[in-house]
Amino acid sequence: MLTLTFSLIISEKRQPSGFAAYRSAFNDDIQRSALKDTPIETDFSAHPTNPWVNDTDSIGEPIDSQEQFDRFASILKNSLRGTRLKYPFESGGANLYLMLGNAAEGYDLESWNYLLAHLKTWCDNNDARHPDGWILLVMAPPSRAKKSVHDMAKFVQDRGIPVVGLLSGFDRSEPGDEDWPSYLSAAYFGLGMHHETSEPQKPGQRLVHGPKCRAGYVRNIAKKPTRKLAFPDDCIHTRYFEGYTLLQHLAGIFVGGGDSEVKDQLGIYKVCGGGRDAMADVFVRANNTKGTIGSSSRGMPIPHMQYNNRHTGSVIGRPGSGRYIMSK
Repeated sequence: MLTLTFSLIISEKRQPSGFAAYRSAFNDDIQRSALKDTPIETDFSAHPTNPWVNDTDSIGEPIDSQEQFDRFASILKNSLRGTRLKYPFESGGANLYLMLGNAAEGYDLESWNYLLAHLKTWCDNNDARHPDGWILLVMAPPSRAKKSVHDMAKFVQDRGIPVVGLLSGFDRSEPGDEDWPSYLSAAYFGLGMHHETSEPQKPGQRLVHGPKCRAGYVRNIAKKPTRKLAFPDDCIHTRYFEGYTLLQHLAGIFVGGGDSEVKDQLGIYKVCGGGRDAMADVFVRANNTKGTIGSSSRGMPIPHMQYNNRHTGSVIGRPGSGRYIMSK
């Protein structure tokens, strides 16, 4: 009886279950298909001149469903030029990077030149960290500014890095439209969220919405953050494909200034304090086209000084007339 019991225990330990079983099976699949360091070849190749975008319904609204998101995830894993989305446990680790910054507000010339210098350094570090390539993720609304976060994304794309977007349905566009970001290889548009409003709903009146919320927290009528996140941030945290969220694929973040929504995202993603690789997170203080510094820049780095003993990024800026770099 003792021998039988011991044999059963050993047998059970040899059979992985739950996540361990999933991970073991996935590793076997990778080895069998020889995809450890090679992008998967498919019939569809997503790139800026042939981008992928999720479908729309009969009235032109983006279809935001698990099936559509799985297709988007498949594009990231199988159909990008030059690289593919890697799982955190694979060789080289996660290779998805997020970019945040000024969209409609843009940047003044001094801030732009300053940003570009630090963006180049950040890209060089990412290239060294991922010799097999990496992916940039953006979530910025359209902009008419001469220099904005879109130009930063284009700078990255010009280096041969694929850029993809998680974007609010408020800004749904098609390749070739005026507002379509020409640097995107793929885009997924989701349901646009509204902040709460105190305006009463009258009988027979169309539904009254509050201001649009494209990123960060949805605000209540007192303009205080609720627990609801706008589409891009909620999607990164809650949508699973093959056992992982996009958050678990996130290797680093570059932030160039930003407004109150970006300020929310600094905390949501624990920028420069989330335990990611050294120098993978970079925050650069920046002025908008009017020469005014954004609320996210005013809030950095003071709120993040508390992360000093586990700081893994760089905070760069010009308090007063000087410039400083905080890194570790």
